[in-house]
Amino acid sequence: MSREFIFEDLLAALDIVVMERRLDGSFLPLGALPPWFTGLGRDGTFPFLGTFLEEAAHILENPTLTRAAEKYHEAAHAWNDLAECALPDEVDVFRKTKALMTERYDLYWHQRPDAIRPISAELETMRLELDRAFPMTAGDVDALFDTLHYMLNAVYDAETEALALLRDALQSPAPVLEIQKKA
Repeated sequence: MSREFIFEDLLAALDIVVMERRLDGSFLPLGALPPWFTGLGRDGTFPFLGTFLEEAAHILENPTLTRAAEKYHEAAHAWNDLAECALPDEVDVFRKTKALMTERYDLYWHQRPDAIRPISAELETMRLELDRAFPMTAGDVDALFDTLHYMLNAVYDAETEALALLRDALQSPAPVLEIQKKA
């Protein structure tokens, strides 16, 4: 049994994700992705900061970090809502675009570049068709932009509040953590 195979089995048993950063800035998962991970980040956001701050708040006994974590989770949900709204399901081509983009994202994480190419080509064909015949009226586009404007402000507000709470938490004195040595 190869050392790499044992490492992948260990990661799977521990239910953790380890990623290698590539030169282009992307990340490559080392080993199989656990089920809890595969749904994260489809919209480009990752709720890890909120979860990290929750754990840090518990360890550091800092309730301000807990409130910051709640705001970062709120911001992650707001980003999800914004991404979902940007391509309304009522427009067939937008619904299909979201489905194809989700499929392409899943294939990326499962390291299947051969299967990504035809999806990317189909998305490009759809984009060209949208350039020729856009499926929304000017009034529909204005209404969508108004909604997106409101939603983007909600993201901004949540992230601004989270950042202020994080600054407050970092300025408060940290508790002294005692590490006990085994005799």
